[in-house]
Amino acid sequence: MEHPVHKVVIIGAGHAGGTLATTLRQYKFEGEVTLLGDEGRPPYQRPPLSKAWLMGEVEEKDLFLKPHAYYTDNRIDLHVDESVTQIDRHARLVTTASGRKFSYDVLVFATGARARTTEVLDCQSEGVVTLRDMKDASTLRERAKQAKNVVIVGGGYIGLEAAASISKLGASVSIVERDARLLSRAASQAIADALQTRHESAGVRFFFGTTVIAVERDGLRVRAVRLENGQTLDCDLLLVGMGVIPNDALAHVAGIACDGGILVNTESASSDPRVFAIGDVAVHCASRFGATRRVESISNAVDQAKQVAAQIVGRPVPRLDVPWFWSDQYELKVQMAGLPNADSTALTRTSTQADGTTVLYMSGDQIVGVETINRPRDFMVARTAISRGQRLNLDIVREPDAPLASALLQS
Repeated sequence: MEHPVHKVVIIGAGHAGGTLATTLRQYKFEGEVTLLGDEGRPPYQRPPLSKAWLMGEVEEKDLFLKPHAYYTDNRIDLHVDESVTQIDRHARLVTTASGRKFSYDVLVFATGARARTTEVLDCQSEGVVTLRDMKDASTLRERAKQAKNVVIVGGGYIGLEAAASISKLGASVSIVERDARLLSRAASQAIADALQTRHESAGVRFFFGTTVIAVERDGLRVRAVRLENGQTLDCDLLLVGMGVIPNDALAHVAGIACDGGILVNTESASSDPRVFAIGDVAVHCASRFGATRRVESISNAVDQAKQVAAQIVGRPVPRLDVPWFWSDQYELKVQMAGLPNADSTALTRTSTQADGTTVLYMSGDQIVGVETINRPRDFMVARTAISRGQRLNLDIVREPDAPLASALLQS
């Protein structure tokens, strides 16, 4: 960096922020590292919240990225109950709700995103919950144990994972999705259809092209929801899973460029060269993914953290790898990589000899994205090919039982 760095302040003690703090020490940074969180816990893994945690298969301590003592032992000044209220970029000073002030040479936003709700879906009512953090997940887990009729608003991956877990607990589960199908912005029709079929075999009901317009209550307790299409569904637990809103308000007020999140360049720097943004709050420039977008992915958060750490200590800055994602539902392992655009063509491969599905997104003969269900080998071959910019022999790709690796062409 052009200026010396002695003090790093990280706002947000989630996966991105926690990874950055630990990576700085791994890279032998000797300056001060301050990690400010407001969840009352050290950094932890979020993906299990809708799966293993909800099923009671793991304990809270199993989710922590590092034991609490690690931060003290490695001189990371971790604060788990400090909510930041103000940033003075001129004085390079961060102020928290408790009145504490922290100075910085480099400031990093790792503030993530919060669950989207509406006035109708009031999460202050008993029986209406979201699923974004450990507090949400703990509330959902306790209420799901007693629930008989669960309604999930939103047919995205979080809602589907929660539906798979809750249905195993014995509750009747209904998913309300305003679009005409599941995962309309996140997955192909083939993947969505396969997941819907599996959920329906477990008794999950789907209501498409409608949304919740009213919640009926006995006092504060939810007893039913009314849909836009006129139907009423019994409900004693309502999970709102309609996507997220990036936590960029602090940055916006501080004068940092934002547009649906904090705008960053290919090296995760914001419009202020002393300020970076990583994880779900960061909006990548068009040159990175072909379009300006946020990327909600653990792999992306980790890669960005490594980028910022490298710049702070003077290492070569690694490029961001191809983002990849996964989702576990029942016995189905869904894996995705790449970010295909509207111009790419989807090719579905369903073998006659084995279960599972592979969807390849092609730009000409170059692979730009992949989705698989229970096809780990296809996923790994495709993910590597996307990263390398490799081309495929489309004639071989269209042979359903030909190994995907055999279709790779030398670059």
